[in-house]
Amino acid sequence: GVLLRSSLILLCTVIGFALAQPLGVGMDFVAMVGATAALLFAGKGVEDAIGKVNWTVILFFMGLFIIIGCVKHTGALKWVAQQVVMVSDNRIELLVPLMGGFSAVASSIVDNIPVAATLIPIVQDVSGGDTGVPAEPLWWTLVICCNLGGNGTPIGSISCVIAIYALKREAGIHVGWGTFLKLGGGIMVVQVIGAILYIMWMHHQGYIPDITATPVLPAH
Repeated sequence: GVLLRSSLILLCTVIGFALAQPLGVGMDFVAMVGATAALLFAGKGVEDAIGKVNWTVILFFMGLFIIIGCVKHTGALKWVAQQVVMVSDNRIELLVPLMGGFSAVASSIVDNIPVAATLIPIVQDVSGGDTGVPAEPLWWTLVICCNLGGNGTPIGSISCVIAIYALKREAGIHVGWGTFLKLGGGIMVVQVIGAILYIMWMHHQGYIPDITATPVLPAH
């Protein structure tokens, strides 16, 4: 009963994420509706559910996001990204590898959300006007490498932090930074190199479809 209800709520939440933009609602709204439904229909009281929350992980993320916000507002990420673009001299064969590498490394240390938010206006500037730089390879490089960067370090993604914490708490197995970097960092490097080579090949073959801009819905 509980498993069936929870699975149904999870499925509806995932569908809600997919339909959020066409429906004109935010991802945060869908997430809150799904969480509220889980609390109401999972078969247990709210107090019991809250009592089982891993507050250590929650407090860790609160501190991490404060640090990330400070790094973003200092402009350090933007300055480094601008230096990467300057080194490439707006050449697509250099822009894609440099931006892909920077996106992945920065995402594995800071978090992919502020990295992507910092690089979006930079990609728009680089690929706009009379630069002659195609936008599609840069957008796909940003999307893919920011996501892959989360595999590089134990704090690169929320799922990594939760998985490592659960592994230590439930099974008593500790995964340190050195161990994680040897495996996770190595996998990230292989994935990022493969992604960059694939994007470059798709671009030179003319297989990357054009990306049309969608209007941004006003906030309600």
